[in-house]
Order: sequence, then structure tokens, then C-alpha cells
Amino acid sequence: MAGSGELDWSRTTGGGPIKLTYAEVMRDALALLRRQRLEIGRLLLAPLLIAFAVQTVNLFTAPSEGMGAVFGGLGPVAFLITVYLGVWLAVSVTRLVVWGRVESYLPLWRRADWRYFGYMLLFWFGFILVAFFVSAVLGVGAAGRASGEVTGMVAAALQALVVAGLACLYPFARFWLMLPAAALGPGFGPKRAWALSAGNGGTLVALVVTLVGLVLAGGLFNMAVVLPLSGLLGSPIPGLAAAQAINLALGVFAAVVAASALGRRLGPALPPGA
Repeated sequence: MAGSGELDWSRTTGGGPIKLTYAEVMRDALALLRRQRLEIGRLLLAPLLIAFAVQTVNLFTAPSEGMGAVFGGLGPVAFLITVYLGVWLAVSVTRLVVWGRVESYLPLWRRADWRYFGYMLLFWFGFILVAFFVSAVLGVGAAGRASGEVTGMVAAALQALVVAGLACLYPFARFWLMLPAAALGPGFGPKRAWALSAGNGGTLVALVVTLVGLVLAGGLFNMAVVLPLSGLLGSPIPGLAAAQAINLALGVFAAVVAASALGRRLGPALPPGA
């Protein structure tokens, strides 16, 4: 074992030649959600309250116009806190669905959280490099940037991000199992993730696309329904609470799907918790 409450992946077997199917992984994820719904609800409580409190303070302290609406008030702090809570929740939910236990309902980071966060940064850094290459070297969106108008530059950036996202989709899907594995213990690196996902690239891509689609749909729902409803109620507070709940719930579902894919791929080779 790598330490209290963790396993050492370098000492575990690689799993059998299990072929993942989209339907089986989703069925496992939904069954886990039903079985652990009460514990997941308890895990969600503290992050929801903290995120809501921080966002509410930011709402009433940030300037209402210009760049200050994004970077003023508690904007950057609120973003960092959201990332902190999201990582802790993903790791905690992964451990719950795989090992059936909760270590704490308070969002205090452990070694697994730092490891998970490190892999997230690695993925984002790779994505940014690809986006830069697409924009600067391949010239995607160059016409929009050359126009000098804000709308043209925004359109150019979006074009580069979309092309970079498509380019990164397959490799990210192949490395995706590193995230749930990081929540369980050290020693599960890129080489092992790539080998373990061999023959399952199509299924993993379909799962990642589904989760990205749900996140985008959640964002659109917040903009099209939640925020206008808050306007009708005359207060942004209900909409803010609903948006936070939707975002965290989608994060939980993504973590459960990732843990289900890892568990099904490894099968009996997945060790029990320490």
C-alpha cells in the first residue's frame, strides 16, 4: 500500500482483456448513483454551501461592468475555490463508488487530491499547447484576429479552441482513466493508462463526448432557464444556487462514470481499499 487509505498501482495487476461497452459503463454508473445516493448527497452538502456562499459574496462585491465583472471582487478567488471543491468532490466520489466508504464530509485535501489536480493541470497544459499550435502555427482564426475587432478575435479564439478540442479528444479519452486511478493511489501513469485503454478508444471517446455534452447542456440550461427565472423572481440568489447545484451534480456524474469505466476495465484486478 502507498499509505493510509491508498493503494499502490505499481503493485497491482493490469487487469484482464476486458472490452468496454458504452451501455455497460453507463448502466454501472447509474446503478452506483442509485446505491450511493444518500452518501453522495452528504458529500455534496458542504461544497454546495461553500460555493454558494463565495459566489454570493462575489456577486455583490464585483463591479457590474467591464473586466471588473470577471476579475473584480472575489472572482479569481471564487474560481480557485470552485476548482478546489470540484477536485475534492471528484476524488471523494470516486473512492465512495469503488471502495464504498467516505473518509470525511469536509472538503480537506489529501495526497490523492493533489495527485488528481496534477493530472488535471497536465491535461489542461496539453490542451493549451495544442490550441496555441493550432492558432499560431496553423493559422486557424487568423482572419478574425486580423480584423482587429473584439468579435473577430473572440470568434478566432473559439475556432482555435474547437479545433484543439477535436485534436485532443482521442488522446484525452485514452489517458482519461488516469483521473479515477489517481483518486485511489499512486503509480498509475500515462504509460499504464494508454496500455489499459487499448482496444477501448471508441467507447472512451463516446463516454467523454457524452460528459462534455452534458456539461455544455448544463451551461446552456443555466443561461436559458435558470438566469432568466432569477430575473423574474427579482433576485439572482435562487438562480445562483441552482446553477451551483447543477454544475456540482454534473461533476459528480462525470466522476462516477470515470470510476465505473476503470472498475469495469480492471474487474477483479481492482484492489480493495486500504
